[in-house]
Amino acid sequence: MRNIYIDSCVKEGGIYHYILNEKGEAVFIEKTPISEPMYSIIRDNKFYTLLKSPFEDNENSALAAHEMDGDKIGKKLYEISTLGKEACHLEKAGESIFAVNYTSGSIFKTPDILKIHKNREIKGEKVNLQRQEMPHTHCVILTPDKKYIAVTDLGLDKIFIYDFDFNLISETKVEDGMGPRHIIFEGDILYCLCELGHKLISYNYDNGKLKYISEVYTLPEDFYGYDIAAAVRIKENKIYVSNRGSNTIAVFKKDKGYFEKIGHFSTCGNWPRDFDIIDNVLVCCNEISGSVTFFKLNENGLAEKPYQILNIPAALCVVIN
Repeated sequence: MRNIYIDSCVKEGGIYHYILNEKGEAVFIEKTPISEPMYSIIRDNKFYTLLKSPFEDNENSALAAHEMDGDKIGKKLYEISTLGKEACHLEKAGESIFAVNYTSGSIFKTPDILKIHKNREIKGEKVNLQRQEMPHTHCVILTPDKKYIAVTDLGLDKIFIYDFDFNLISETKVEDGMGPRHIIFEGDILYCLCELGHKLISYNYDNGKLKYISEVYTLPEDFYGYDIAAAVRIKENKIYVSNRGSNTIAVFKKDKGYFEKIGHFSTCGNWPRDFDIIDNVLVCCNEISGSVTFFKLNENGLAEKPYQILNIPAALCVVIN
């Protein structure tokens, strides 16, 4: 059995805990009440969660830490400000927790250190002036050598790599208007999903520096409406991307950073913000429809319709442990 935790980002929301039983069915265990959780991770037997705006006197986000009591979320250890607005992603690196404040364009390091990104010079015609009017840090992850953190900035169209004291090691520019959002490492390859440009880009990673390999378009060829990409996940020799608007999961084969398109399938919900995969089960959080859809993936990595649907308001993040 595996444990699944779902963030419900509403004022009366919280963390919904389920167990995936031997039949692949999600069985409800408990709900941990917490206001507007945005993103969560489990590290070193602790459950870390970003809260959108829990303070009465300001709009800053917060980082909350709980002990794990077996598989359950236990007592709260602390809740501290991230010193910025709309914190949306976090990572543990060394002894510190790092979080990115999307609206403020800053990176927070526990207990109270802040790195603020500078505004870009708007030159390129492809820059999205509504979404890229300022820095918007979006994702922070530990590099595979555990020496640095990699940070995407959707507003600046860059991937930054810092040491744990925010000394800049390298920065990698993507095409103007791409809006890098979610990054994930597999060995020495970094995959970067661009929210605004609907591209998945691969890079070779070597001692704090990135070198471009390849890219692929993530939307269905017959879709022409509004869409923004959200999350990227890896399962064996395949890589998956969620598209909000077309409400699809894109599936590609991958080989050393190169891509081969397999296909798309509907998430059967509206606005798939986050998803993850356990064995052959894909769990998708559909934010606007307030649903979590469960799919059995076939040998090609595709699915037809969900075999189980949970109703969870503003389902934003899924953690599988």
